[in-house]
Amino acid sequence: MSWRTSISFRLNLYILTGVAVIYFFVTYYNYRASRKIVLQKTTENVEQKITIAVDNIEKVIIPLKNIAGSFSQLLSTLKYSEEGIIAVQKSILRLNKNIYGCSVSFEPYKYNKDSLYFFLYAYHSGNEFAFRYFDGTEYPYFDFEWYKIPKETHQPVWAEICEDENQENYLITYSVPFFETADDSSEFTGVITVDIDNNWLNEMINKIRVLESGFGILFSSEGELLTRPAEGTVSDNLIDLLKNHNDSSHLENMAVKMLNGTNMFLPKKEFDGINAAYIAPLKSAPWYIGMVIPVNEAVTDIKELFFLNLGIGILGFALLGFLIALLTRRLTRPLTELTDASRLIYKGNYSTELPETNRNDEVAQLTKSFVAMQERMNRYIKNFRLTLEEKRNLEHELKIASHIQANMIPNQFPPFPEYRQFELYSKMFPAKGVAGDFYDYFFVNADTLFFTIGDVSGKGVPAALFMVKAITLLKREALADVSLNEILFNVNNLLTKNNDTSMFVTAICGYLNIRTGKVRLADAGHTYPLLSNTHNSFEYITLNKNVPLGVKENTQYAENEITLKKRSTLIFYTDGIIEASNLKGEMYSAERFKNLLSDQNDHKLTELARIIRISIEDFMYEVNQTDDITVLMLRYFGSNHEN
Repeated sequence: MSWRTSISFRLNLYILTGVAVIYFFVTYYNYRASRKIVLQKTTENVEQKITIAVDNIEKVIIPLKNIAGSFSQLLSTLKYSEEGIIAVQKSILRLNKNIYGCSVSFEPYKYNKDSLYFFLYAYHSGNEFAFRYFDGTEYPYFDFEWYKIPKETHQPVWAEICEDENQENYLITYSVPFFETADDSSEFTGVITVDIDNNWLNEMINKIRVLESGFGILFSSEGELLTRPAEGTVSDNLIDLLKNHNDSSHLENMAVKMLNGTNMFLPKKEFDGINAAYIAPLKSAPWYIGMVIPVNEAVTDIKELFFLNLGIGILGFALLGFLIALLTRRLTRPLTELTDASRLIYKGNYSTELPETNRNDEVAQLTKSFVAMQERMNRYIKNFRLTLEEKRNLEHELKIASHIQANMIPNQFPPFPEYRQFELYSKMFPAKGVAGDFYDYFFVNADTLFFTIGDVSGKGVPAALFMVKAITLLKREALADVSLNEILFNVNNLLTKNNDTSMFVTAICGYLNIRTGKVRLADAGHTYPLLSNTHNSFEYITLNKNVPLGVKENTQYAENEITLKKRSTLIFYTDGIIEASNLKGEMYSAERFKNLLSDQNDHKLTELARIIRISIEDFMYEVNQTDDITVLMLRYFGSNHEN
């Protein structure tokens, strides 16, 4: 037996597989639950930090908008001069250090009817304030978005990020239009701008840190990136993209994606791992703060713990498998020994000693059952051998009895070759080794042939013994050359006496005068014979029906007489022919037998007997013969056939 099919191996496999599945499921579920909790806590932390950052930015942006709005109102309502504008610009720069610069620009000829352009820009230059005038040729401010959009919409607007004139700082511009009012009407006059140095925005956003690689960004509603992550917060590939503003398309794409929701995952191809992003809008500016959450970093400890648990689990499985193997081997050893012993018993060594056991479990009970079964089997084998020996002896005795029985009936054909007046043939097919049917014929004088055929009730040895007794008595009485009635009367009385088994014999006896063709018949409950005269078809002969032999004492048996013509044929038979049955339960029948003989009447008697046998076998097909089959045939050729 292969070790893979053993109970011990399969038990180990089932237990370890079940434990492994449960352990892995529990460990994985714990990992997923822990991961979810960590990410939830991280997201809550990010949300809190972004909320604080939004409040801090709002504290700067709101006053800045108020200052720009107040300046716009001032220019719209009061008379202005260059000195006055400069004074206001200095005041704005002095009061708000987060403002890098402030400008005032006028429509053509609005500031001075003789001057097409007027653009005055004040800004921080170290610890002092610097001022610069621009004309249309040097700086065509009319064409810039920060000027055109407020002029068209008459609304304040945040312009796109740009560099200062020294290309040292990135600035964010807030533009506010101002108007000249007269007689309840207003006319667009110019634009006031306030520039914010986004360095302080970068510092504020970069202070929002999540783990080691998480970073924050500030972007506009158009998807423009307003701040850049500090070096070291993201991968080197991303830093290379951020160093050049014109090559920051990846973050700008990310910013546009953030506008579509409050929580999302970014593609792996853009960052070092799968990262989550959280955004929050500002109320005072069309800006959004986004925070990139490094998911892989957040769950690193959880992953390490998960794989550690898996490693410990694998070692545990190995140790558990070793312990289970020892235990199952110890538990199943008696069963293995019992299997080896049963294999030897199967091969024929029935005296194989079964293993002893001092336990009281199922294996011990099975061993005890095997011991009891072995003892019973040995007794059975011993009895079987005795029975087999007895059967062989009985078969041998039956074979001898069958041989003796066969020698008691005529078996030489032709039986009387010196007589040409008739042809005689008989054949018996026993259903078992010995038969209950019989036939006999012999001359009682020079011209008279005695013949008989019979069938003993029952089968087997009892019927054969009763048949021997009947045929012996019939022969003894017939040789006395007495009438058929006397023969049957005497034999019947002898068989009836001491007949404790209530067996009986059906028989027909007859005398044939070979010179005259006259036949005398006496029936003792047997089947009617068939007669064919001169090649005519066969017909049944109706005889005086009498009681079978062995049934009732002192019974008289009436005789019948017929005269045979030349080539007349008489057929006597037992009921084993007409009562033969097939698979459908149908009987061969007397009518079928008569038709067969009528169709085959031209054959010799030996050939006719063979045809009868073949027809019955074909009819029964696969059904076994259950009754003896015997036929006795007599064909008369007439007295002209001399010896």
